[in-house]
Amino acid sequence: MNLLLKIFFALTMIIFLHAGNGYTDTLLLRNGDKLIGEIQNEYFVVQGSYSQIVVNKAFCKNISMNPNQKFIGALKTINNDFFSGTILNREIQILLTDKTREIVNINDLNSLFFDISGPSRLVLTTIFTMGNGDRFSGKLLNPEVEVQTDYMTAKYPAAEINRIDFVSDAPDTVKLLLIDGDIIQGKLLLDEIRIEPESVAQLTADRSKFSSIQFNSRKMLLKEHSSTAPQNDGDRDGVPDAADICRNTPWGNTVDDSGCSTGKAVAETVTKPVMKRVPSEDEDGDGVPNSSDKCPQTPLGAEVDGGGCWLTQDI
Repeated sequence: MNLLLKIFFALTMIIFLHAGNGYTDTLLLRNGDKLIGEIQNEYFVVQGSYSQIVVNKAFCKNISMNPNQKFIGALKTINNDFFSGTILNREIQILLTDKTREIVNINDLNSLFFDISGPSRLVLTTIFTMGNGDRFSGKLLNPEVEVQTDYMTAKYPAAEINRIDFVSDAPDTVKLLLIDGDIIQGKLLLDEIRIEPESVAQLTADRSKFSSIQFNSRKMLLKEHSSTAPQNDGDRDGVPDAADICRNTPWGNTVDDSGCSTGKAVAETVTKPVMKRVPSEDEDGDGVPNSSDKCPQTPLGAEVDGGGCWLTQDI
């Protein structure tokens, strides 16, 4: 009995110490080295063939880099969404278990594994599959799908559709499988498709970039994401503007639940963003009006082009 108690006590201490440290993110480098600690980057950005994807660290599960191409990699979220393309982060910053900080060039990275935890739950969602192989779930924001056939033009709300297949050799042609069993094939009278994924902000993509859309699909989710959250924290202190009493907290200061400084400074582990004036018609503050902004969720301080997307000329 005493032996069992000792084993139980030892296991409890191991679990307690492991949970207390919280250092379980892992970096695998191309030279074979392994770093274990806590990733300090707030977000990761993937420039794909159809859109620019910004993923908060809390929603990242794994990043793997292509060993044969610089900056090219793939990011998987905790909800098993998959995004591939150019990784725009130039550095990975990590706080090691010995409290030292290490900065790793993105081209020295082989793969990155984030510590994830929490209960999962089954939901009915919509699965979007892109032509480049990316696959993610979310909500279709277009209120209806309009299709022109040889004999009629009709509009179908998402609630009536079971699946949409995009014909690869004719980008404007789709095949609709309705929930009542009918099959409709014709020209899609919709240039752009708007989506609210579960793990990233809203995105808009040309219809030619899609392979299929499957409605009423079952999937396990760990967390949900509101696409409006990144727009509602002007001083980036982690407290939404709606609950923030002190909306101009200096960068690097810790805050309480009301968004006011506690007087303690946080060691800077990321580059301080350049604060920009945010007019009402420019929600992400990149200087490009919402009406012309193709990447409306650009992180504050990022250098953007005329379309509001992160500049990538130096890649």
